[in-house]
Amino acid sequence: MVKLFRLFSIFSIILFFTFFTSFESVSHASTACPQNDVNCVLSSLGSSDYVKFTKSETEYGLTIEENELNVETYNENETIKPWFLDHQIPENAKYYVKGTLTLFRGFKDNPENSIFKTLLEQYPDLRNKDLSSLVGDSFECIFNTKDELKDFLTNGLSDKYVSDGKLITDLEKIDNIKSDSWRPIDHTVVKKPAIYLYPTADSTVTVSIDPNGKITKTIPDYNGKWTVNVTKNGKIDKQYDYLFYEADLNESFTPTEGWIVGYNDLSLFFDKFLPVLGLSKKETAQFKEYWLKNLKRANYYLISPLSKEFIENNLKLEVTPTPDTVIRVILYFSPLDNPIKIPTPVLEKPTRNGFTVVEWGGILGDKVK
Repeated sequence: MVKLFRLFSIFSIILFFTFFTSFESVSHASTACPQNDVNCVLSSLGSSDYVKFTKSETEYGLTIEENELNVETYNENETIKPWFLDHQIPENAKYYVKGTLTLFRGFKDNPENSIFKTLLEQYPDLRNKDLSSLVGDSFECIFNTKDELKDFLTNGLSDKYVSDGKLITDLEKIDNIKSDSWRPIDHTVVKKPAIYLYPTADSTVTVSIDPNGKITKTIPDYNGKWTVNVTKNGKIDKQYDYLFYEADLNESFTPTEGWIVGYNDLSLFFDKFLPVLGLSKKETAQFKEYWLKNLKRANYYLISPLSKEFIENNLKLEVTPTPDTVIRVILYFSPLDNPIKIPTPVLEKPTRNGFTVVEWGGILGDKVK
């Protein structure tokens, strides 16, 4: 009986291990297709997480170009999503390709399988360029339909497709390739802009926001505008300290000045500089409450105030009646491994007079190494 129990236990363990490993292989399945076999790639996408594929061009038996490609199907409902080009994944994206140019010798007069085939038709001057520096360059592309993917796999890169990576950057330098659709749109998420209203007497105030992009969240509900009742102490509709929204902008921000702050010094930095930027004690405390929780641990942070021009162009704000003072503090945060040299902003503390509107928010940028 004991032996039978042991045999049953061993059999159960083997059965569980077999099931687990088979499950793992299904959930992370990949297919390797023969060189230049586009039909294999397209037919394998439904049953594989990704397909490995080599696109190669030869002449007189010599390999003149070879590209290692990974092709994935993008499912927006999956919890783990492929990160595309260090940008947000474009709307309606279905297929994702990552590739590396491993070998390059030259161009054929009539390329058949070249990764540059379509680009050579669009930019014939490429034939006369030295592209040896492209070896080892990687690139990424995204496609909305299988027909687009098939066209890419057959004819190579085109400025019809959203693409990025070192290969794309280097090609632009070599032949000045420019297209509105060639590069992905930079998306900038502005987190928790909070709008405080301080009328000189209890008032009804209308607030409209018009970002260069789209509004993603609001509290309270926003239907083209907020019309709210505000006390002279700033209480909105008897329950809110501020109007809240978040926005996804179509324009990126590049800091040209800022402060380098150690992670453990962030709280002290905010206490020192937020009042100089115009925030009250209450506004500073609420800013810190939000951002100290949302800035992940890093050695340092680059903190840069968004320019007035950037804010006005990308986060338009209208308030009625017209305020006497408007203070808008939007900070850009970028984590750093090591300090960098950057000019320090020159600040002039604003003065609050009459009906005052105050806004604070932030953008969390990519890590600078």
